[in-house]
Amino acid sequence: MRWIGLGACFAVLAVSFGIFASFGTGDLLQPTLATPYDSLAKSLMRGEVGVPDGAVAYENIRVNGKNVIYFGAFPAMLRMPLLVVFPWTFGELAPLLNWLGGLFCAGALYVMFREATRRAKLSGRWAVALALVFSLGSPVLYLVAVPTVYQEAILWALGFSLWTIAIAYRALRTGWSIGTLFLLSLTTAGAMLSRLTFAVPLVAILGVVFLLTSWTRREWLLSAKMIGALALGLLPMVLGGLFLLWYNHARFGSPLTFLTWVGYEMESEFAAKKRAELGSFNARRVPFSFGEYLGVHADYVTPAFPWLSPWTPARPTRPDLYFSDGSEAMIPLTMASPVLILFSLLGLASLVRTRSPALIFASACFLVQVALICAWYFITYRYTAEFVPMLAVLTLAALEGPFWPKRRATVSALLAVSVLSVAMTWVSTARLVIHQTGIADPFRQYLIRTIGTGR
Repeated sequence: MRWIGLGACFAVLAVSFGIFASFGTGDLLQPTLATPYDSLAKSLMRGEVGVPDGAVAYENIRVNGKNVIYFGAFPAMLRMPLLVVFPWTFGELAPLLNWLGGLFCAGALYVMFREATRRAKLSGRWAVALALVFSLGSPVLYLVAVPTVYQEAILWALGFSLWTIAIAYRALRTGWSIGTLFLLSLTTAGAMLSRLTFAVPLVAILGVVFLLTSWTRREWLLSAKMIGALALGLLPMVLGGLFLLWYNHARFGSPLTFLTWVGYEMESEFAAKKRAELGSFNARRVPFSFGEYLGVHADYVTPAFPWLSPWTPARPTRPDLYFSDGSEAMIPLTMASPVLILFSLLGLASLVRTRSPALIFASACFLVQVALICAWYFITYRYTAEFVPMLAVLTLAALEGPFWPKRRATVSALLAVSVLSVAMTWVSTARLVIHQTGIADPFRQYLIRTIGTGR
């Protein structure tokens, strides 16, 4: 029965992700705005990083006479073997890879929640339900639905982050091994080559796991065999780091330059002035951005069905601290995915009671990631994905703790909020997709007829 439930879960996810990723057609191979990665894949196979004129469209950076992408290279690296074997798919791979990226995230969610339910002696159906809720009632659905160059990088980085949590959490029970170290090194490298903000907490977690693995084998620590094994365990991250340094140097002329605004074609004179004044990162923004992402704002409620709508452009409480081109859409995570916040509050209460060192450390690491994105110079709904790893860790704490609902009435209430969150996420995602460039027009018109245009 467990396998039937798990199979049904991933069938639902595959169909749901497929509807959005394929623009309602079922065709996962079609042109989108995420084609820059196809061009970058071909360039990387030649040992280059430049892409042809027009490949990056409005997100282009021109440095030293070549067009470069400021996003991580991992989505392009994924395309390299596919373009060698199936060259005719050039420019059409984004929907398929977004669909796979969503399932990649869902797999990690199921593994971590199944481990937590085993520890808490809860039914495995909770793991299936939580994997569904976190996949369809969170920003994961939006990342799958919109195949743009930045969405795809965030989606894969989120997947690697969730797999890091799943692997490390399981190792708390099974013990630290070179194999665990190698897998965590691999997921850290993947996040590093997708989006750096996701890699920051993973590097800290990997460092602690390296120390724990070394300590458990301290009797043989100075032996050549053990030193070689530990080095092998860190090899993926080392190789990923070296590639990133080369990638930075080839793009921007310096291995330690991860992004430059010089040559960024969307940088207006106003934005350049505000950036010089306030900076791309500014700690003063953190409390205000946190309030925007996790607040409850009446502005997002509409009087007609479906009663919830994102704002485009996003409207921060302190607009003097932010600057963007006005195209970003926003809806608070609290309103689009309220059950995730409920899980997290239960987790915080449990951590106060249980004081689990591992989960407290992981939560603190991912809180740093949240602070980084809250310090950024604009707010947008896709950045709520940066909160998901921390919310997942807190949900693990909730499952382990004494406050997880066990009575029929409270379980029913939690399931009702979960269903509501999935519905609200679907509505807000559909509304965001309607206003997104690069969406197939028949699918856009279908969504407009179904739920309206919103604001």
